[in-house]
Amino acid sequence: MTPLVTPSSSKDPLELLQGPITRARAKQFKETISALINQVWGATTYMNSLNEGVLMVQLFQASLCGV
Repeated sequence: MTPLVTPSSSKDPLELLQGPITRARAKQFKETISALINQVWGATTYMNSLNEGVLMVQLFQASLCGV
């Protein structure tokens, strides 16, 4: 027999619980998803900015060599 999962016993904010979704639970889930998207977007933007910096350095080195 598996124990009943209650909102207070769930540790994963992305886990959808059984039962009706209240406005408060929907709002909390929306905020969690938004935070996750912002975190992924920020990491992607940061990595893209690092890659652009490397490209600019490589282009600058090529132009100095007369290529």
